[in-house]
This record gives sequence, C-alpha cells and structure tokens, in this order.
Amino acid sequence: MSPADRRADSLPHLDILSHDVYEHGAPHAAYDEFRSLAPVAWVNETGANGHHGAGFWSLTAHEHVVAVHKD
Repeated sequence: MSPADRRADSLPHLDILSHDVYEHGAPHAAYDEFRSLAPVAWVNETGANGHHGAGFWSLTAHEHVVAVHKD
C-alpha cells in the first residue's frame, strides 16, 4: 500500500509505536491524549516508527476494549 492510499493517523503528532518512545517507560501522556481525543484511533505502521504493516485501530478506553471483546 502506498502512502497516498493510507488512512490518515487519528493523532499524527503522537507516536505510540516507535521503540524509542518506550526507552524511558510507557508514554502515559500520549495514552491520556489518545483516550481524551481519539479513544478509537487509527495508527499507521511505517518505516518511520519501525513497522511495516498496514496499520491498526487502537482502542484506549476500557469500555471500548470490553465492548469489542464481547462482540
């Protein structure tokens, strides 16, 4: 899939995939921002963040995780 064909990241200014982000622990401030602004967010996987997949939906609110698990 070319970059032009990719869905836009829900919060492109936040990186929760790069291994470097976790060097000093979990990025709790980024998780908080995801939960408050985009609790169901699209995250692209790119070479820039060390991944090469198509991307994924990130669920960061407990009630959404539970709902998806039950569905």
